[in-house]
Amino acid sequence: MTATRIRRVVPRLIATLLAGGGASLSSTAFTAPTTTTASVTTDTEHPRGPGMSNARSKISRASSSADRTLLRLYLAIYITATGVLVLVAVTATLMAIANLQPWIFGPIAAVSGLTLFLAYHKRHREFRLRQHIPGPKPAFFMGNLADLLTFGQGHRDLALGKLHEKYGPIVRIHLGWGSRPYVSANRASKNLHNRSFDSNRQADRTILPISMMGMPGGEELQSHRRSIGNLLNRTALGHFKHEADAFAVQFTERNGADGAGDPESPTTLLREVQSWSANSLGRLLFGTSWRSPDLPRYLDCLGRIEEEIGYRAFHPPFRRFIFLHRTLQTRSAYRYLASTLSAMLDNRGCPVATKGAGEDRATVAERIRKEDGWRRRQRIEEVMSLVLGGTDAMTYAITQSLIELSHNPQIQHKVQASWAPAGDGEPRKNKEASEMVRAVFYETLRLHPPVPFSSKCSDRLDVEEGGILIPAGTNLLWAKPAIGVNPEIFEEALRFDPSRFEEGASLADFLPFGAGPRHCIGSQAAEQLCIALLSHILRAFSVEPVNDAVMTLTAKVAVVPSCIPVRLQPLTSRFHEASRPAVGQNSGKCLWPARM
Repeated sequence: MTATRIRRVVPRLIATLLAGGGASLSSTAFTAPTTTTASVTTDTEHPRGPGMSNARSKISRASSSADRTLLRLYLAIYITATGVLVLVAVTATLMAIANLQPWIFGPIAAVSGLTLFLAYHKRHREFRLRQHIPGPKPAFFMGNLADLLTFGQGHRDLALGKLHEKYGPIVRIHLGWGSRPYVSANRASKNLHNRSFDSNRQADRTILPISMMGMPGGEELQSHRRSIGNLLNRTALGHFKHEADAFAVQFTERNGADGAGDPESPTTLLREVQSWSANSLGRLLFGTSWRSPDLPRYLDCLGRIEEEIGYRAFHPPFRRFIFLHRTLQTRSAYRYLASTLSAMLDNRGCPVATKGAGEDRATVAERIRKEDGWRRRQRIEEVMSLVLGGTDAMTYAITQSLIELSHNPQIQHKVQASWAPAGDGEPRKNKEASEMVRAVFYETLRLHPPVPFSSKCSDRLDVEEGGILIPAGTNLLWAKPAIGVNPEIFEEALRFDPSRFEEGASLADFLPFGAGPRHCIGSQAAEQLCIALLSHILRAFSVEPVNDAVMTLTAKVAVVPSCIPVRLQPLTSRFHEASRPAVGQNSGKCLWPARM
């Protein structure tokens, strides 16, 4: 850098510091964000008419004072750290000029001043290279973090959707100083399939560094995916179908399909779906080695880790070092899950008998145990990554499916009619019924993606997206909620209309399970389990809305609801009884324990 360049930049740096980090860097860009973190609460009735999403039960989206306080704390840390560096550089320079131990203070002044200058220059270059991309104007220290947290940390998906509404299909988002910037797209890009682009591992690698979630791309990652993926494809999952049906049947029995008990409350129903999700996924992965843990604690630990991953993905990198209690809580949750899953991983148990010839079903746990080159911690983290990726995501998918069905009775009736007793009194088990339930599930994923964010990054190559050149070193994010309601992709995008999947729409239009070398490895398993449960619920119940319930949604890694505002009303017709699956040795056994 020339002396002229330094003389021009340093006064601007000092002006930025004195302005509290929100001063503009030029007259045309980089002013403080116009969107603030004022408290915003939306309790929406969604009066969009029949078939329109979202459901008319109230959904609360509220920012908290804690989020606003957090932003102020980050800003104070940035200002303090910068001020200390400036003070050290100035003081050391004066001491060296005064000839007081210049061999000590001279290098101190040079190092601190150069560090500050290079950091400032890198930040300014980050802004300058991306100023052609639409998006809110960033503050120097905080970038657009205030815009992203407009509705709070748990509602980043909603804030990002609002930014797309304002700025268009491509939106630039700068995070706190020291974090890599994002560019968000509201359509499924071909760049997402580029196998040379790795997913953003910024958060995962600090918590599950040697699992598929955290390890860098390469041959080791592909080896792990091949080993586990062979047991989670459609062929292998065919051996689990009868157990999936058994879990679904027990869910209906526990929730009054036989007319016993009162209708479930929205909160109790959520706990039942969470219990089904944890236990059915655990049984799939571990077979008979699975033992239902202390579910409230188990789910709480999953939630803590997911929440911390969400924070580390979007917040300044120093956050985990200043909130040591949160870091310690995350480590405690990690240790509990590792201990719980390790105990089941070590229990070789008995193979699970499938229907028919009594053949044995290989499980993921058995495959992981047989991998010679894997360290013990690696085996545990791989299992942990699977339960983290699936438990809350399946719960949310079922939650939103039930809400949408409760406000679209005509869709319920259409599906139920396909299972109504035929002339001989037996239900018609036809492919059409199964495909209708699958379409309901896909339509739910379109409007309510359980994992709202996925991102890729290119460290060396520029990327063209929507006719805009995106510089290397940018995280390319696709906002799945915005993609799902993009009117350029879907006709009447806000309408809940499963029939669109009978007319040519496909998962490739919105990629709910991701794309490329890190797409969701358990997508087919989640699809099988969720469709089995929805099928048996629709055979046994009429799904009715509970309009006075308020559901709060919180985005961690997956979106987590506070309740399920529907009521499962047992059908007077008992056609679902004839469809109970034969589940071999599991018949008559409780597949998960009493209610939480």
